[in-house]
Amino acid sequence: MSGENPQVILWPFIHTWSLAAAVLPATQQVDWKSACQQLGLVGGAFKERLEGLDQYLNSIDELLDELGAANGG
Repeated sequence: MSGENPQVILWPFIHTWSLAAAVLPATQQVDWKSACQQLGLVGGAFKERLEGLDQYLNSIDELLDELGAANGG
């Protein structure tokens, strides 16, 4: 699965790295902060990603509502 979609490992990797970086002194968090910046997980890019996620989740919610209505729910 990861061979077809290598990005699937990104969330567990960033989450684990974030937990580890949180206990480091700020001077040792430079690489972690740089990676988060490059991935668009901080600043204005993060807001855009959150808005995109919100739209995606709304579309799933609408789809589930339509499927429920079509199946008597």
